[in-house]
Amino acid sequence: MEQLNNTFLKYQRLIITTCIIIFLIIILVFLYPLARYHYEYPTDRNAVIKTDRFTGTVDTVIY
Repeated sequence: MEQLNNTFLKYQRLIITTCIIIFLIIILVFLYPLARYHYEYPTDRNAVIKTDRFTGTVDTVIY
C-alpha cells in the first residue's frame, strides 16, 4: 500500500494533466457543432435555415 501511494504521488501531476486534457477534448468535440451552426425557424413555412458560421454557407431544408 505504501508503494502504491508513493507511485501515485510521483505521477500525480501527470495524471491530473492527462485528465484535464481528456476533459477539454470531450468538451471540444461536443460543443463544436453547437458553435458552428446557427439554426433559424421561420414561422411562415415548414423550413429550417442552417447557417455555417465558419464558411458562411446557408442551407435551407423544407419539411
